[in-house]
Amino acid sequence: MNITNTLKEDILSVKPAKECCRRAFLAGAILGGGSLPIEHGGLGLIIQSPSEELIERCVELAALLTKAEADIVKKDKELSLGQRIVYEFRLPSETAAPLLVKTGILQPPYTIKETVPEYILSNLCCKKSFLRGIFCAAGSLLVSADKNANTKGYYLDIALSSEESARSVASLMSSMDIVPGVRTKKNNFSVYLKNSEKIADFCITIDAKKGYFALQNILASRSLRNDVNRKNNCEVANIDKTLSASAKQVSAIEAIKKSGLLSALDDVLRDTAEVRLANPDATLTELAKMLRYPTSKSGINHRLRKLIEIAKDTGGNYAEIEEDHPRERSES
Repeated sequence: MNITNTLKEDILSVKPAKECCRRAFLAGAILGGGSLPIEHGGLGLIIQSPSEELIERCVELAALLTKAEADIVKKDKELSLGQRIVYEFRLPSETAAPLLVKTGILQPPYTIKETVPEYILSNLCCKKSFLRGIFCAAGSLLVSADKNANTKGYYLDIALSSEESARSVASLMSSMDIVPGVRTKKNNFSVYLKNSEKIADFCITIDAKKGYFALQNILASRSLRNDVNRKNNCEVANIDKTLSASAKQVSAIEAIKKSGLLSALDDVLRDTAEVRLANPDATLTELAKMLRYPTSKSGINHRLRKLIEIAKDTGGNYAEIEEDHPRERSES
């Protein structure tokens, strides 16, 4: 299940208890997913959503608010890549008008409001309920851990039908200390959050605790994965540096051997040279365990630098071993 469904199911698991919150939730759902077809007797109401649970909740709230009995229609919606099942809440004009007035969408006699109906959102609980309704109807949430995400990072989006409604919703969210962006492109308008902390604050603000914890789990998983990748990359880089240094050491020792000077070295240097030749991939710690004349890691580094200096005297061109040897692979 993706994070959008988790968040919406969390919202729909709790029914608005007060009439003011029922009205606000339904107003959000209408503004986010509703349309007002012109009929013979006036304006009808249709709310369309792929979520059967949302449509059932709208039917229930409409009945509680105005005794209106809405029809639920299940249909296939044609898309460019196939079809998707959607559900429709339908009210004819004679029963839609009282509900539209009560939710602030229609102001008598004939004014249709595309903005947040402020007079029904005077309480904080109603503002939260409105945002819950509009997110269920028009919202989506993507994070990079989603299998089907086409974007990097985090992105919460509420798609709306007009710039006026988008800016109105953005203003409401800003009044609740969640400052979103507003995107307008051709006939597409949306209110969005791109910061994980803001998205988490949005979940907490609308009391979607399960959605919040689901988001935190994804963020924690992503953080852990990034830490593992950084550690692996660091280890690979250190291995590459160790092998590069080892190759220079082996080349220098072979030059000494070819010149006949290996047997003339003192016992300590000869021991170090022979062990390195036999174990070109070993770390300094591993080499220390193989020497007949043990020393510290810095001591082995000093001996290897000495061998390269001797090789240079034979006419070879060898880069100096760095004073700070690359960090070794973890011995754990």
